[in-house]
Amino acid sequence: MWTQVALLSVVGTANAVPELQLSIAGGAYDTTTETSISSGPVFDLYAYLNRASNTGTFYVSMALTPAVNEAAPAPDFGSFTYDIGGGPVLVNVTGDMLYGVPPVDVGGVATSDPQDLQTHSIFPTYFTEVAITFAATDLSVLYDVQNVDDGAPVSPAVGDTTMFFKKIALNLSNLTGGKQLHFDLYDEVFRTQNCNPNDNLCDPNLVVDVDAGINAPLSHDAQSGSSSSSSSSGSGGASGEVPEPGTLSLIGAALALGGVSWLRRRSARA
Repeated sequence: MWTQVALLSVVGTANAVPELQLSIAGGAYDTTTETSISSGPVFDLYAYLNRASNTGTFYVSMALTPAVNEAAPAPDFGSFTYDIGGGPVLVNVTGDMLYGVPPVDVGGVATSDPQDLQTHSIFPTYFTEVAITFAATDLSVLYDVQNVDDGAPVSPAVGDTTMFFKKIALNLSNLTGGKQLHFDLYDEVFRTQNCNPNDNLCDPNLVVDVDAGINAPLSHDAQSGSSSSSSSSGSGGASGEVPEPGTLSLIGAALALGGVSWLRRRSARA
């Protein structure tokens, strides 16, 4: 049940939560694909950073799925918009996207090499890469998005363990051809002497090779569309669900450990 799992995650240690996570407000966690899935084409994607400092630039890959082969001219699958706080940005699919595997190397190519993102049945495909930063004031109670369906931030109180968040508003209403978007979150490592010696597929003509650094685990990524399984994480019980007696006992124990703030503010979304 959601309450049981969520409370356990609140009172757990910060080290148990990945540095980077993606989740979707009002979505569902699919245990088959281990991915947070949206319930429709218009939704808020949340990137989470579990570090002491919010400094640094991070990247969200928005990749076309199911994958299609590269073609000239590039196939047309409509468009979508994303908004990271400065207003909606229109992306024509696939005209405004690159083909390959993130991250994007200097020179605007996405040639795959061993230090790039894992392909995980998504890449190579057409994708766009969006740079984000985390504001010091955008804080949520620390929790593991794998344990909940609705992955929106939870407003913290004094003394709560927190993580930074970044909201990305998406509208996929004009995406066509039965396509969806898959989202990955990562930072980047720059190799300043052309290619890393281990990057056998890297373009040797590049001045700088860009590799993926820390990334959200594959179990903490996100995607638009419907769940592939009617069974979610077990964390998303129906609204108003009454806890079972065993769960009530667990709630009491969790409150004694400091979980009371979660129950008090679960509905106070940032």
